[in-house]
Amino acid sequence: MKKNYFLTALLVAGLLLPVFLQAQISTFDDMKLDSANAYWNGSDTSGGFQSGSVYFYNNYNTAWGSWSGFAYSNVKNDTTAGYTNQYAAVTTSGVFNSSKYAVVNANSPASLKLKGALAGSLLKGVYVTNSTYAVLSMENGDAYAKKFGGADGTDPDWFMLTIKGYDKGAYTDSVNFYLADFRFQSSDRDYIVKTWKWVDLQQLGAVDSLTFVLHSSDTGAYGMNTPAYFCMDNFNDTVYSHSAVSTFEDVSLDPENAYWNGSDLAGGFTSGHAWFYNSYNPSWGSWSGFAYSNVKNDTTAGYTNQYAAITTGGVNGSDGYGVAYAGAPVSVKLDTVLAGTVLKGIFVTNSTYAALSMENGDAYAKKFGGADGTDPDWFLLTIKGYEKGTYTDSVNFYLADFRSDNAADDYILKSWAWVDLQPLGTVDSLTFELHSSDVGTYGMNTPAYFCLDNLNDVTNGVSSLPSGSNTFDVNLYPNPVANALYVKGVKDARINIYDISGRKVYETMGGAETIRINVSAYPKGIYLVRIQNGQTVVTKKFIKK
Repeated sequence: MKKNYFLTALLVAGLLLPVFLQAQISTFDDMKLDSANAYWNGSDTSGGFQSGSVYFYNNYNTAWGSWSGFAYSNVKNDTTAGYTNQYAAVTTSGVFNSSKYAVVNANSPASLKLKGALAGSLLKGVYVTNSTYAVLSMENGDAYAKKFGGADGTDPDWFMLTIKGYDKGAYTDSVNFYLADFRFQSSDRDYIVKTWKWVDLQQLGAVDSLTFVLHSSDTGAYGMNTPAYFCMDNFNDTVYSHSAVSTFEDVSLDPENAYWNGSDLAGGFTSGHAWFYNSYNPSWGSWSGFAYSNVKNDTTAGYTNQYAAITTGGVNGSDGYGVAYAGAPVSVKLDTVLAGTVLKGIFVTNSTYAALSMENGDAYAKKFGGADGTDPDWFLLTIKGYEKGTYTDSVNFYLADFRSDNAADDYILKSWAWVDLQPLGTVDSLTFELHSSDVGTYGMNTPAYFCLDNLNDVTNGVSSLPSGSNTFDVNLYPNPVANALYVKGVKDARINIYDISGRKVYETMGGAETIRINVSAYPKGIYLVRIQNGQTVVTKKFIKK
């Protein structure tokens, strides 16, 4: 009986744990708004509201119909300038496309108080962005505030958020974050924040309350001229590591089926803690390097559909993803947060352009497998790591592979597949290269495109191939291994082992649930085991010691 009580307690704890964690995060999705494009601004004179374990103070003036402090909103409006649009985030949604977010009017410091177990704790951080009101004022100027950068774009303007921590009334520390910054020597680097950005609050130490203050280079006789508004979401988010993951959801694309290809000559873009280089040729309207997209088109063949992933979306149903045109090696540089670390991995898939070209052939490239399907064609992605200019290692991944003796094993990748980048070691930059069995006088005939998502995601260990596949349970042991490797969960599956260069070193059919493979003669290093059962494929890694 005691065992049953104990089990029940564990089950209850397991059920309550996600709720408890959620209660520590102020997502503002727990606040009620009765319609679309609605907001709460304190007009009920309640003095504030609680989301998660945080109380957000509000001051409403009934005589003037004005407010300060915190409000919450689901307004989607990134075009209307001025005070009448004071409740809109320029992102038109909350973090990760959620519907609600907070709006802060910080004409005077705005305050919040931590409740319950959160009081006196070390906070993770918060996502912030600009309000539409402030963005359009800084971008174009208005009756009260100047255009940032001035007439010729050279004025060193800035808009800064300061977050101060307190514990039992005593100041602990502060964090500064620039919502706009035009102080760079090169105006190409000037920016106004228009996406959700993570601000780390851990340096504040243990706190029970915070204040938020805005400052601007544009001030007048009555104080700051720039509208004193910003927006926030997911306060104390426990998934703050998302900021270290390049999800391509933190870059802005307004309409559906849209893309950014570098035509603004920015030279690249940042997602998470990585800079993705781009080279755009305005004379030809062409580009290379990295773009980002939310295009959903898995049917149109050819160059006109170069921005589409064959998956019609990002990893786990997200909208945004990266697109790479790698006619020559393309590069990614990690910022100071990630530089010199071991990356987890990355999800990759084929572009629709490349997938349909390999599947059917086109005016420039052959159909993979040839007329009778027996040609040993392949399409290979090589990812190379560098630290301080020195090559560290490389990882190979086949986006298509028709080299198997069994035609049933041939595939063109049409789902997101995980590529482990840990073998690269500590890196500060990466290059991505494409190679194909189909080459001609001028180089590779296969369209030199692939798509990527969630660089440095915490996911690891399983890749699913091809489209429509479902993962199944496979275990390798011992790992690392010296002599005999056991592979469990492979009844009726085909097992291939590849060395890190992509060369097949072993192939068999798993007649039993668990098979034993003698790897004693294998050279030391990292190997990949590819297990296919029908249309389901998983890839596992083991280390030969």
